[in-house]
Amino acid sequence: MNLLNINPHPPTKSEIMALSFLAVATIVLFQYVVYAKVKRLGYRATCREVLRLEMAILKSAIIDTSRMALLVLVMFLPLLVITWSTELSVIFVFYLIPTKVQSFPLLLEISFAYVLLFLLAVSRFIAYFFGRYGSIYKLPFLSLVRKDVRQYFSKHFDILMILLTGSVIYATTILVLLTDLIYAPSPLSKEFIGIIVAFLFLEVLRNKKYDNAFKLVEKIMKVQRRTE
Repeated sequence: MNLLNINPHPPTKSEIMALSFLAVATIVLFQYVVYAKVKRLGYRATCREVLRLEMAILKSAIIDTSRMALLVLVMFLPLLVITWSTELSVIFVFYLIPTKVQSFPLLLEISFAYVLLFLLAVSRFIAYFFGRYGSIYKLPFLSLVRKDVRQYFSKHFDILMILLTGSVIYATTILVLLTDLIYAPSPLSKEFIGIIVAFLFLEVLRNKKYDNAFKLVEKIMKVQRRTE
């Protein structure tokens, strides 16, 4: 599908009315559920008290959702930076520059210097973040061998789902880079991508700093572990 051929059109009057109706219906339904819950528990609450309760519930939901989104971003953004920077570097250094080397011989030296600096920067970045928190991508599977982790996730199933999502993103990143490795334009570019994949894979595989990973999760989600 060619995205250039897509012509987005503004919403029609009926679509706007339908969305407005759904928004009002959602608000009314939410108020009814809260009010019915309060009455079922035997409390005599006024409309103002019910409204305060609704605002407290909504505030808590927004905060929890924001923390979940932040945890996903913390696990996703480093992988995205590595993937995009690697792919752009391959295109720039091993595809665009070789076509201009005959006209500008100096570009060859610049490209080699760029490759060395890029590998140095990526290795430092991987060693810094993944060396400290790389085990976060293995936390969901740690519950298979550690009882305390299994008990922790049984009480915080939402955190387990987020960490599983991060593990899937990590595995997907490795597969994307391996695909780039297969279809790389030259043997040198294959070695370039292979080094990045090896750094990323080994740094997570051999990382056993689970306490650092849990501290990062606790700092974001504000949920403490009980260490006995």
